[in-house]
Amino acid sequence: MKNKIKKTEAGFTLVEILVVLIIVFLVLAVGINTYQAQREFTRYNDAILKVNQLIKSARNNTLSHQTVYDPENLEEPTYVPEGGYGVFIDQSKTPGDSRFILFANTATGNNPEEEALKKARYDEGEDLIEEVYALDPIVNFEGLFLDQNDPPSPLENNEHQAVIIFSPPLADSYLAVNDQPNPDELTTLPELYLSFRRLGAEVVPPLYIYLNGISGISEIQQP
Repeated sequence: MKNKIKKTEAGFTLVEILVVLIIVFLVLAVGINTYQAQREFTRYNDAILKVNQLIKSARNNTLSHQTVYDPENLEEPTYVPEGGYGVFIDQSKTPGDSRFILFANTATGNNPEEEALKKARYDEGEDLIEEVYALDPIVNFEGLFLDQNDPPSPLENNEHQAVIIFSPPLADSYLAVNDQPNPDELTTLPELYLSFRRLGAEVVPPLYIYLNGISGISEIQQP
């Protein structure tokens, strides 16, 4: 006589399925939030690294006597700019509208005072633009500081413009506020800070790009 084996069907109850689904949704939610936060953090850091790289490029181009190509100069289309290289800063309170422009300082003046003025400013019509970077909208550019421990030093006349120039042959750095400096007051910067903060993260300390006015070397710092 053959023994009959009774087969039993195993399965999940509705409550067990719901519990599993809830756990899966929670894991996905945490994972998505973590991914988004990490992505924003990466964008924030990459934007500041890019600005710092533009400043470094301006200094390196000046030190290495990097040539520029000027298609409108038929006699000498490739030459070393006498005024060196610089970064023009166009600050805006609107996210994504702040610009940082790496340029060759090719504008020259007809007299010593005018020449000094040209060497310390950015002339969009005469200087040769090497690269334009629009700051990532996730980053708020808070402005320029002369001392990290002091309150912000706002740009005058609310024009929100400044320029960092590296002059040959030793890449001495100069700062001109509002693109209209007085030639008699051009001095080598003791130091300069550019302050950045990630939007939506007010409790997170800002990051600074610190520029040493003696060496002209820039680096990213935390407060």
